[in-house]
Amino acid sequence: MGFGIGLIHLGIIAVQIETLLCKSILISLIYVAPTTKIDMNIFQELYNINNNCIIVGDLNAKLSEMGPMKTNARGKQLQELLNEGLIECINDDSTTFEKMNMKPNKIGY
Repeated sequence: MGFGIGLIHLGIIAVQIETLLCKSILISLIYVAPTTKIDMNIFQELYNINNNCIIVGDLNAKLSEMGPMKTNARGKQLQELLNEGLIECINDDSTTFEKMNMKPNKIGY
């Protein structure tokens, strides 16, 4: 059993865990600042390192399907990744932000 930690890209940290019973798994944390565009190549790079990968983080992506806000540029990029089957969203319908007199936002991306 073992693990490795690596900084892949600014705003991304990945940990690869090796176990005796299971194959290795790559767990990566991604943060994309609100004024930054998502580097779409990052998802392919992570997959190339280990296709058994869990990605968590904050992409500052807004999708109109998930709340009262308008879809932003990062939301469009995220939708492309979802449509192409490169990533799969497995979150639930939990809200992360509620403001009076507004529809609550579902979990952010």
